[in-house]
Amino acid sequence: ASMAARRGGTEVHHLSLPSGGGCSNHSLPPTVPAFNASQPLEFQRLMVNVTSHTLAYAALGARAVAILVARDPAISLRSKQIVRNFGTARHPRHSAHCMYAQMAAAENRAATRLLTDATVALPRADARGARAVHTVVSYEALMSFGAAYWKDVLEELGLWPGEVAAPLPTLPFLKNANEDYVRDVVDGVIDGRRAPEGG
Repeated sequence: ASMAARRGGTEVHHLSLPSGGGCSNHSLPPTVPAFNASQPLEFQRLMVNVTSHTLAYAALGARAVAILVARDPAISLRSKQIVRNFGTARHPRHSAHCMYAQMAAAENRAATRLLTDATVALPRADARGARAVHTVVSYEALMSFGAAYWKDVLEELGLWPGEVAAPLPTLPFLKNANEDYVRDVVDGVIDGRRAPEGG
């Protein structure tokens, strides 16, 4: 753990599964037991074992919380294969996270296994006395229920009062990125302006 974490400070690691450049058409990226942003990457694209990464920081004295963000599997898969601009308007760099359909699906299955393993191996975030814990956040639930859902998450993490009358947390504007991948129905069923045809 960093010196800040050892002194009781807060450190946030945002780990995508996988992280790094574009995917290979031949093999899954390697899975590493822990990730340290201050060390050079040995691999261009990699997976991080969420369980061992969390336990490693807990072993160094930190209270390590794995916040596992779950997203609709079909939309997650589609988003990996969409070509987008990773550069700027002036210096565009068009690419996709993974243009190979079978490998994109295989990577998602491997990522789901790592997240599922963490839910089994690590106690819930509200477990008393545990130093390595987890909580699951549903992207779709956050988009649907906003601050009311986020209040539940914060309560489980011990970051918000648990009283029924406690105020809702203030959230910034949240853009539902899923809409980019279901554009054909966004103007209809999703925003409720018209009923599904035939229904």
